[in-house]
Amino acid sequence: MEPSLKDKRIRETINLFTSGETESCIKKVKELLSLYYPDDPFLLNLLGVAYATTGDFKLSISSYQDALKLNPDYFEVYNNMGVAYNDWNKPDLALSNLNEALKINPQYAEAYNNIGNSYRKKSQVSLAIESYQKAININPEYFDALCNLGLCFAIENRNEEAKVIYERITQSSPDNIAYKIAYANILLKLKETDAAAEIFGEITKLSPKSVEAYNGKGLCDIEKRDFRTAKLNFKKSIKLDSSYIEAHNNLGMVLMEEHNYNEAISVFKNVLKLNDRYLRAYSNLGRCYLDMGHLGEATKIFNDGLGIDKEYKPILKNLVDLNLLVDNFFQAEKLVYHMMVSTPNDANLFNVLGTIHEKRGDLVKAKEAINRALAIAPGHSSAKINLATILHQYGDHKKAREILEKLAESEGFNDDLENNLANIYLILGFFEIGWQKYETRWKVSPLNRAVWPIKGRILWKGQKDKKVLLWKEQGIGDDILFMGLVSEAAKVASSTIVYTDPRLVSLCQRGMPGITFKPYKGKIENEEFDYHLPMGSLPLLYRRSESDFKNTVRGYLKADKKRVENLRKEMGIGDKKVIGISWKSIKSLHTLKKSLELTKFGRIFEDLDITLVNLQYGDVDKEIKEFTRATGIEILQCQSVDNREDLDGLAALIEACDLIVSTSNVTIHLAGALGKETWVLLPYVANFWWLLNRTDSIWYPTLKLYRQEKYNEWDGVLDTLSKNLKENFGK
Repeated sequence: MEPSLKDKRIRETINLFTSGETESCIKKVKELLSLYYPDDPFLLNLLGVAYATTGDFKLSISSYQDALKLNPDYFEVYNNMGVAYNDWNKPDLALSNLNEALKINPQYAEAYNNIGNSYRKKSQVSLAIESYQKAININPEYFDALCNLGLCFAIENRNEEAKVIYERITQSSPDNIAYKIAYANILLKLKETDAAAEIFGEITKLSPKSVEAYNGKGLCDIEKRDFRTAKLNFKKSIKLDSSYIEAHNNLGMVLMEEHNYNEAISVFKNVLKLNDRYLRAYSNLGRCYLDMGHLGEATKIFNDGLGIDKEYKPILKNLVDLNLLVDNFFQAEKLVYHMMVSTPNDANLFNVLGTIHEKRGDLVKAKEAINRALAIAPGHSSAKINLATILHQYGDHKKAREILEKLAESEGFNDDLENNLANIYLILGFFEIGWQKYETRWKVSPLNRAVWPIKGRILWKGQKDKKVLLWKEQGIGDDILFMGLVSEAAKVASSTIVYTDPRLVSLCQRGMPGITFKPYKGKIENEEFDYHLPMGSLPLLYRRSESDFKNTVRGYLKADKKRVENLRKEMGIGDKKVIGISWKSIKSLHTLKKSLELTKFGRIFEDLDITLVNLQYGDVDKEIKEFTRATGIEILQCQSVDNREDLDGLAALIEACDLIVSTSNVTIHLAGALGKETWVLLPYVANFWWLLNRTDSIWYPTLKLYRQEKYNEWDGVLDTLSKNLKENFGK
């Protein structure tokens, strides 16, 4: 039978739409409705689809509603209206219309698929999965629904299930580029990087202009830490399509990995010029500023992103990190609980909550949160690492080590895992393997944000008779600790230059006069050397077993003797017995567990024939006045010495004392390096250099260690100290 004139006209109109001539299609439909078929619901439906394609959702919805007035049982229109509302980011209205379609046709698989899309937009992934499965039950070969189901499995980290689905899809449609890309992305999530790279490579042969394939190859290169090739692949993708935002964004992320923050910032700003609503760019741009320490700028960028979508989790998670960085635990916890409202069974969020409690010092709540994460996702590797960290702090090093080693066996080593194992091995005295794994410190926070002052030059491995340059890498305490190995390195090298904290240069030069010390200010330029090495890598060369510590030098830093005399006169000490004290660590990763209140700490000095001198850095005037008012014990403060900035002066103050009593902080490291008799208050599990169950220090021979016997309980330590002080300094 010959098609009618109406059928021909409608077919011509459909051809305009399918060939991408949307505006011409709209014009033609309007003409047919106006001149010939004003009551045709099919044409009104087609007009709604065409308007939706242009992004004019108001006109699209209006056209669909006109179609339904003519045919209230037109379930395809309800479905299309649901699609339009989804695209308009109104998933609740979409659900309402899609459910109407199902009332008319309960076996309508496409409606179930689109309901799944609505739930996915609402971050209700479990409900989305149910909907996609219903669509597939009706039509087992419904590949769009299968693909969406695989995507949801990937969102929930059910990657093995996602892999099975995509394997099925790609086997059925081996030449479908979109399915192959989705499959390769799942393999990438499963860390099957080589397999993913192979598929992306196949795609570039099938479709040489596939921007997604080159982008995927770049992502594989990132996993392999091959940043140079990654950048080339992202740039190929951008060359093929300069508007392809994913490649621009991923290029920025590689630059972040390389700590090339200024160039990364430029890339992310360019992304936002292409699309000022691209939330990942706001998240990444803010992260750049956060990693650079520009917290105000980071906060502004994050807030700009949240102005577009206040529930965007990557930005919210970055804000959690920002608040943790400034010890704002309350706000960090508040943000996590806010995210939990929409995803109450998110293992990642419980894992982050555990981290917050751990940093706050509440190990009980930390362990509860981590166990909750593992109950939701038993294979959650980050939660297992955090559980090991908590057990380590409880002193259960054997169990912590067991968890990490089992995780390494099942999943292979990663940077966080190896770094945590390094701390456990070192505190247990397994120095050789511990120092080897300690090299991963550069790949985890906070050193993963550090910019090396020297690039493209060979690291020193102990070669003899070479010009060696050593440089500081961490905090002042670590700098002092590792400085004790410099003289051993100098015996091997033909010449040694050490770039250290400017506050330590004079102390080091007096203590090790045959070595050149220079102030490190972030850059090292115009130096002649054969090899270089960060200071924290020296133990890998010189402290591979406990017997190596017999080479430890007693008093490798030297105070200015003249200044020591002048300070004693300035404070009017005379022949009095003097004890220098400090009681807290400031800006430490373990500030809370390493600190005491002065009122509690200071009472151990009651009824002693001594003079107390303040060695604590920071603004402590108010604390000292309150302590003196409460106890009647005076603490001398030296007005000519800034205990934080003037370390040469602090060293002289330490030398002016007969004994130092302090919690674990910079004062302790400085006193130990000076060879001063020092009593140290340590938390239940301290930094690895204090080892376990020892009262002596293998790093600093003049130190005596007083350890908590239970987590976070100082009373026993203070009682023992008080007894020992009375035995030595009692009236």
